[in-house]
Amino acid sequence: MRRLLGWIGLFVLAFTAVPAAAKPSIEERVAAARDRLRDAIVTGDIDARVALYRADAVSMPDYQPALYGSAQIAAYHRAMRGRRRVTDYVPVTTEVFDLGGTAVEVGTYTIAWSLPAGIVESERGKYVNVWGVEPDGSLKLKADVWGYFRPLPDPKAFFVAMPEAIPPGRSLSAADAPLAERLKARNDRNAVAVRTHDAEAKIADYT
Repeated sequence: MRRLLGWIGLFVLAFTAVPAAAKPSIEERVAAARDRLRDAIVTGDIDARVALYRADAVSMPDYQPALYGSAQIAAYHRAMRGRRRVTDYVPVTTEVFDLGGTAVEVGTYTIAWSLPAGIVESERGKYVNVWGVEPDGSLKLKADVWGYFRPLPDPKAFFVAMPEAIPPGRSLSAADAPLAERLKARNDRNAVAVRTHDAEAKIADYT
């Protein structure tokens, strides 16, 4: 009996001594999502890229007014892919902020493109990805923004004309119309300032 109890004790000890598999940290989960995004960018797979966004996501590329929703985001990247093909993209995460149901990733990147004329260009910049935690635990982009470290010589090459869109989940009543017109005028001026990197025009709207 003592020998049997001894064997049972060893059996229990052996299994309880094996540590449970550690749950990936938020930094590891962000890194995995970032790598999937990088792969989609480098391969030019727009569908795979947009699949990493929530349907109501907001994207703010440099030189482009805000894009609302996955349909506008997809249209923007398809238009850009027709102008320049990404040949290399290297994101480097510098910080990750865990906000519970949201993770904010800050980083820098280098990117290279091949243009139709055979010219190759490259730039460096900074990005912020706002990852939302989905019910299944996966991460999807709620918002992102990126810009370049220097004013680019041809800003128009990075602007895609888009139909005006109301941010998802927001609607305007008749009573809001006058204010909406004033805000639209300011936003239109701001859009031009963003495309042209006109700091003075942007500062003029601040108190």
